[in-house]
Amino acid sequence: MRKQLVVLFLLLFSNLCFSQIAYQKPLLGTQINWSHPHAKGLVAFWMYNDGSGGVIRDLTPNHYDGAMTNMTAADAWENGRGEKGNAVDLVKASDHYILFGDILNDFGRDGTDRPFSIVGWGFIDDATDFCFLSKVTGNGEDEAVWNFEISDSDQLRWSVYDSRVSNRLSVRTNFTLTDREGDFIMLVGTYNGEGSSFADLKMYIDGELVTNTVDNDGGSYVSMESTDGIDVETGRLQGSSTRDTDGQISDVRVYDYELSAHTIRELYYDPYALMDDPMFRMLTAAAAAALRRRNIIVF
Repeated sequence: MRKQLVVLFLLLFSNLCFSQIAYQKPLLGTQINWSHPHAKGLVAFWMYNDGSGGVIRDLTPNHYDGAMTNMTAADAWENGRGEKGNAVDLVKASDHYILFGDILNDFGRDGTDRPFSIVGWGFIDDATDFCFLSKVTGNGEDEAVWNFEISDSDQLRWSVYDSRVSNRLSVRTNFTLTDREGDFIMLVGTYNGEGSSFADLKMYIDGELVTNTVDNDGGSYVSMESTDGIDVETGRLQGSSTRDTDGQISDVRVYDYELSAHTIRELYYDPYALMDDPMFRMLTAAAAAALRRRNIIVF
Protein backbone atom coordinates (compact mmCIF):
# COMPACT_ATOMS: atom_id res chain seq x y z
CA MET A 1 0.00 0.00 0.00
CA ARG A 2 2.80 2.40 0.91
CA LYS A 3 4.57 1.65 -2.37
CA GLN A 4 1.38 2.33 -4.30
CA LEU A 5 0.95 5.67 -2.53
CA VAL A 6 4.53 6.66 -3.38
CA VAL A 7 4.03 5.77 -7.04
CA LEU A 8 0.74 7.68 -7.08
CA PHE A 9 2.47 10.74 -5.60
CA LEU A 10 5.25 10.54 -8.18
CA LEU A 11 2.78 10.25 -11.01
CA LEU A 12 0.78 13.22 -9.78
CA PHE A 13 3.97 15.21 -9.21
CA SER A 14 5.28 14.26 -12.66
CA ASN A 15 2.06 15.49 -14.26
CA LEU A 16 2.51 18.82 -12.45
CA CYS A 17 6.18 19.04 -13.35
CA PHE A 18 5.95 18.18 -17.00
CA SER A 19 2.96 20.40 -17.62
CA GLN A 20 4.53 23.41 -15.90
CA ILE A 21 8.29 22.90 -15.48
CA ALA A 22 9.13 24.64 -18.75
CA TYR A 23 7.40 27.79 -17.55
CA GLN A 24 8.31 27.85 -13.85
CA LYS A 25 11.20 30.09 -12.88
CA PRO A 26 13.47 28.92 -10.04
CA LEU A 27 13.39 30.66 -6.70
CA LEU A 28 15.24 33.96 -6.48
CA GLY A 29 18.81 33.25 -5.45
CA THR A 30 19.08 29.88 -7.18
CA GLN A 31 22.52 29.55 -8.77
CA ILE A 32 23.60 28.30 -12.19
CA ASN A 33 24.88 24.72 -12.32
CA TRP A 34 27.97 25.39 -14.45
CA SER A 35 28.48 21.70 -15.15
CA HIS A 36 25.14 21.52 -16.98
CA PRO A 37 25.37 21.46 -20.81
CA HIS A 38 23.00 24.45 -21.09
CA ALA A 39 25.53 26.55 -19.14
CA LYS A 40 28.29 25.94 -21.69
CA GLY A 41 29.35 29.21 -23.32
CA LEU A 42 26.83 31.27 -21.35
CA VAL A 43 28.23 34.82 -21.14
CA ALA A 44 25.08 36.69 -20.05
CA PHE A 45 21.88 35.48 -18.36
CA TRP A 46 19.17 37.91 -17.31
CA MET A 47 16.38 35.82 -15.76
CA TYR A 48 14.29 38.91 -14.89
CA ASN A 49 13.25 37.30 -11.63
CA ASP A 50 14.43 40.02 -9.22
CA GLY A 51 10.90 41.30 -8.65
CA SER A 52 11.94 44.63 -7.15
CA GLY A 53 14.45 47.41 -7.63
CA GLY A 54 15.66 49.03 -10.83
CA VAL A 55 18.50 46.58 -11.61
CA ILE A 56 18.24 43.55 -13.92
CA ARG A 57 20.91 41.19 -12.62
CA ASP A 58 23.14 39.06 -14.79
CA LEU A 59 23.57 35.63 -13.18
CA THR A 60 26.94 34.93 -14.83
CA PRO A 61 30.32 35.93 -13.30
CA ASN A 62 30.50 38.75 -15.87
CA HIS A 63 27.89 40.72 -13.90
CA TYR A 64 26.49 42.50 -16.93
CA ASP A 65 23.71 44.05 -14.88
CA GLY A 66 21.15 46.27 -16.59
CA ALA A 67 19.39 49.42 -15.40
CA MET A 68 15.74 50.28 -15.94
CA THR A 69 15.53 53.51 -17.89
CA ASN A 70 12.56 55.92 -18.04
CA MET A 71 10.47 53.67 -15.81
CA THR A 72 9.89 53.04 -12.13
CA ALA A 73 10.54 49.63 -10.65
CA ALA A 74 7.19 49.57 -8.85
CA ASP A 75 5.37 49.89 -12.17
CA ALA A 76 7.74 47.76 -14.26
CA TRP A 77 7.80 44.50 -12.30
CA GLU A 78 4.84 42.22 -12.95
CA ASN A 79 3.91 38.58 -12.67
CA GLY A 80 4.91 36.84 -15.86
CA ARG A 81 2.20 36.27 -18.43
CA GLY A 82 2.86 32.86 -19.92
CA GLU A 83 5.08 31.54 -17.14
CA LYS A 84 5.31 31.51 -13.36
CA GLY A 85 7.75 34.12 -12.11
CA ASN A 86 8.57 37.80 -12.53
CA ALA A 87 8.97 39.82 -15.72
CA VAL A 88 9.50 43.46 -16.70
CA ASP A 89 6.67 45.21 -18.52
CA LEU A 90 7.72 47.68 -21.22
CA VAL A 91 5.18 50.20 -22.48
CA LYS A 92 5.27 51.53 -26.05
CA ALA A 93 5.54 55.30 -26.54
CA SER A 94 7.03 55.65 -23.05
CA ASP A 95 10.64 55.02 -24.14
CA HIS A 96 11.00 52.23 -21.58
CA TYR A 97 14.19 50.21 -22.01
CA ILE A 98 16.91 48.31 -20.15
CA LEU A 99 20.44 49.73 -20.50
CA PHE A 100 23.26 47.21 -20.09
CA GLY A 101 26.09 49.48 -21.20
CA ASP A 102 29.14 48.78 -23.35
CA ILE A 103 29.31 44.98 -23.00
CA LEU A 104 29.58 41.84 -25.15
CA ASN A 105 32.46 43.17 -27.22
CA ASP A 106 34.16 39.88 -28.08
CA PHE A 107 32.06 38.78 -31.06
CA GLY A 108 33.69 41.17 -33.53
CA ARG A 109 37.30 42.32 -33.11
CA ASP A 110 40.29 42.76 -35.40
CA GLY A 111 38.29 42.07 -38.54
CA THR A 112 37.23 38.61 -37.36
CA ASP A 113 33.71 37.60 -36.41
CA ARG A 114 33.04 35.01 -33.73
CA PRO A 115 29.92 32.89 -33.35
CA PHE A 116 27.26 33.73 -30.79
CA SER A 117 23.59 33.21 -30.01
CA ILE A 118 20.80 35.21 -28.38
CA VAL A 119 17.89 33.49 -26.63
CA GLY A 120 14.84 35.34 -25.34
CA TRP A 121 11.40 34.74 -23.86
CA GLY A 122 8.67 37.34 -23.61
CA PHE A 123 5.00 38.18 -23.87
CA ILE A 124 4.05 40.25 -26.92
CA ASP A 125 1.40 42.95 -26.54
CA ASP A 126 2.34 44.64 -29.83
CA ALA A 127 4.64 42.81 -32.26
CA THR A 128 5.84 46.02 -33.92
CA ASP A 129 9.37 46.98 -32.78
CA PHE A 130 9.68 44.24 -30.16
CA CYS A 131 13.38 44.22 -29.28
CA PHE A 132 15.01 41.48 -27.20
CA LEU A 133 18.59 42.73 -27.51
CA SER A 134 20.52 45.21 -29.67
CA LYS A 135 23.95 46.81 -29.91
CA VAL A 136 23.24 49.77 -32.17
CA THR A 137 23.58 53.54 -31.79
CA GLY A 138 22.26 56.73 -33.35
CA ASN A 139 19.02 55.27 -34.71
CA GLY A 140 21.11 53.16 -37.09
CA GLU A 141 22.83 56.10 -38.76
CA ASP A 142 26.14 56.06 -36.92
CA GLU A 143 27.40 52.67 -35.80
CA ALA A 144 25.75 49.30 -35.54
CA VAL A 145 26.95 45.88 -34.45
CA TRP A 146 23.99 43.49 -34.15
CA ASN A 147 20.26 43.57 -33.57
CA PHE A 148 17.68 40.87 -32.71
CA GLU A 149 14.16 42.21 -33.07
CA ILE A 150 10.65 41.96 -34.37
CA SER A 151 10.83 44.84 -36.81
CA ASP A 152 8.51 47.74 -37.62
CA SER A 153 6.92 45.46 -40.23
CA ASP A 154 6.23 42.78 -37.56
CA GLN A 155 8.80 40.40 -39.08
CA LEU A 156 11.41 38.67 -36.96
CA ARG A 157 14.80 40.02 -38.05
CA TRP A 158 18.35 39.09 -37.07
CA SER A 159 21.26 41.21 -38.27
CA VAL A 160 24.99 41.76 -37.85
CA TYR A 161 26.56 44.95 -39.19
CA ASP A 162 29.88 46.07 -40.64
CA SER A 163 30.01 49.39 -38.78
CA ARG A 164 26.92 50.83 -40.45
CA VAL A 165 23.39 49.55 -41.03
CA SER A 166 23.90 49.82 -44.79
CA ASN A 167 26.58 47.09 -44.65
CA ARG A 168 25.02 44.02 -43.09
CA LEU A 169 24.24 40.35 -43.03
CA SER A 170 20.58 40.05 -42.18
CA VAL A 171 17.74 37.58 -42.37
CA ARG A 172 14.04 38.11 -41.74
CA THR A 173 10.94 35.97 -41.71
CA ASN A 174 8.82 35.90 -44.84
CA PHE A 175 5.77 36.28 -42.62
CA THR A 176 4.70 38.52 -39.76
CA LEU A 177 4.33 37.73 -36.07
CA THR A 178 1.26 39.90 -35.70
CA ASP A 179 -0.80 36.82 -34.88
CA ARG A 180 1.45 36.19 -31.84
CA GLU A 181 0.26 39.35 -30.10
CA GLY A 182 -1.20 38.38 -26.74
CA ASP A 183 1.09 35.35 -26.64
CA PHE A 184 4.19 34.11 -24.78
CA ILE A 185 7.04 33.34 -27.18
CA MET A 186 10.62 32.06 -27.28
CA LEU A 187 12.88 33.58 -29.96
CA VAL A 188 16.46 32.56 -30.79
CA GLY A 189 19.03 34.01 -33.16
CA THR A 190 22.31 32.20 -33.91
CA TYR A 191 25.34 33.30 -35.95
CA ASN A 192 28.15 30.95 -37.00
CA GLY A 193 30.69 33.77 -37.32
CA GLU A 194 31.65 33.05 -40.93
CA GLY A 195 30.41 36.37 -42.33
CA SER A 196 29.60 35.05 -45.81
CA SER A 197 25.86 35.53 -46.30
CA PHE A 198 22.50 35.72 -44.57
CA ALA A 199 22.60 31.90 -44.44
CA ASP A 200 25.13 32.21 -41.60
CA LEU A 201 22.28 33.54 -39.46
CA LYS A 202 19.50 31.27 -38.19
CA MET A 203 16.31 32.05 -36.29
CA TYR A 204 14.07 29.83 -34.19
CA ILE A 205 10.55 30.39 -32.88
CA ASP A 206 9.37 28.28 -29.93
CA GLY A 207 12.22 25.83 -30.44
CA GLU A 208 11.68 25.34 -34.17
CA LEU A 209 14.04 26.46 -36.95
CA VAL A 210 12.45 29.10 -39.20
CA THR A 211 12.93 28.08 -42.84
CA ASN A 212 10.54 30.56 -44.46
CA THR A 213 13.06 33.43 -44.48
CA VAL A 214 14.18 36.21 -46.80
CA ASP A 215 17.67 37.56 -47.51
CA ASN A 216 17.86 41.01 -45.94
CA ASP A 217 21.58 41.63 -46.65
CA GLY A 218 22.80 45.05 -47.69
CA GLY A 219 25.97 46.75 -48.88
CA SER A 220 29.34 45.05 -48.60
CA TYR A 221 29.83 43.07 -45.40
CA VAL A 222 33.31 42.05 -44.24
CA SER A 223 33.06 41.74 -40.48
CA MET A 224 31.95 43.52 -37.34
CA GLU A 225 34.96 45.82 -37.40
CA SER A 226 34.58 47.18 -33.88
CA THR A 227 32.11 46.61 -31.10
CA ASP A 228 33.60 48.81 -28.39
CA GLY A 229 31.83 51.94 -27.20
CA ILE A 230 28.32 50.86 -28.20
CA ASP A 231 25.70 50.11 -25.56
CA VAL A 232 23.59 46.99 -25.38
CA GLU A 233 19.88 47.60 -24.78
CA THR A 234 16.63 45.70 -24.47
CA GLY A 235 13.29 47.31 -25.25
CA ARG A 236 13.98 49.76 -28.05
CA LEU A 237 15.44 49.53 -31.53
CA GLN A 238 18.53 51.26 -32.85
CA GLY A 239 18.69 53.78 -30.05
CA SER A 240 15.37 55.27 -31.10
CA SER A 241 12.92 56.73 -28.60
CA THR A 242 10.12 56.25 -31.14
CA ARG A 243 10.70 52.53 -31.84
CA ASP A 244 10.12 50.90 -28.50
CA THR A 245 8.74 47.63 -27.21
CA ASP A 246 5.26 46.88 -25.90
CA GLY A 247 5.12 43.73 -23.79
CA GLN A 248 6.98 41.75 -21.16
CA ILE A 249 10.62 40.70 -21.23
CA SER A 250 10.94 37.53 -19.21
CA ASP A 251 14.37 36.01 -19.87
CA VAL A 252 17.32 36.86 -22.17
CA ARG A 253 20.58 34.94 -22.58
CA VAL A 254 23.72 35.23 -24.70
CA TYR A 255 26.01 32.33 -25.61
CA ASP A 256 29.47 32.60 -27.17
CA TYR A 257 28.84 29.88 -29.75
CA GLU A 258 26.23 28.85 -32.30
CA LEU A 259 23.58 26.88 -30.44
CA SER A 260 22.49 23.67 -32.13
CA ALA A 261 18.88 22.96 -33.05
CA HIS A 262 18.92 20.15 -30.48
CA THR A 263 20.04 22.42 -27.64
CA ILE A 264 17.49 25.08 -28.59
CA ARG A 265 14.77 22.44 -28.53
CA GLU A 266 15.91 21.37 -25.05
CA LEU A 267 15.89 24.98 -23.86
CA TYR A 268 12.36 25.38 -25.12
CA TYR A 269 11.07 22.38 -23.16
CA ASP A 270 13.05 23.08 -20.00
CA PRO A 271 14.72 26.52 -19.94
CA TYR A 272 15.79 26.24 -16.30
CA ALA A 273 17.39 22.80 -16.35
CA LEU A 274 20.74 24.56 -15.85
CA MET A 275 19.70 26.05 -12.52
CA ASP A 276 21.09 24.37 -9.42
CA ASP A 277 17.94 23.51 -7.45
CA PRO A 278 18.84 20.06 -6.04
CA MET A 279 15.53 19.24 -4.32
CA PHE A 280 13.41 20.19 -7.34
CA ARG A 281 15.70 18.27 -9.68
CA MET A 282 15.68 15.22 -7.42
CA LEU A 283 11.89 15.13 -7.34
CA THR A 284 11.51 15.65 -11.08
CA ALA A 285 14.12 12.95 -11.74
CA ALA A 286 12.20 10.55 -9.50
CA ALA A 287 8.97 11.40 -11.26
CA ALA A 288 10.60 10.87 -14.67
CA ALA A 289 12.00 7.51 -13.55
CA ALA A 290 8.57 6.42 -12.34
CA LEU A 291 7.05 7.34 -15.68
CA ARG A 292 9.75 5.48 -17.59
CA ARG A 293 9.08 2.36 -15.55
CA ARG A 294 5.48 2.61 -16.72
CA ASN A 295 6.70 3.01 -20.33
CA ILE A 296 5.52 6.62 -20.48
CA ILE A 297 7.80 8.79 -22.59
CA VAL A 298 8.91 12.09 -21.05
CA PHE A 299 11.26 14.81 -22.24
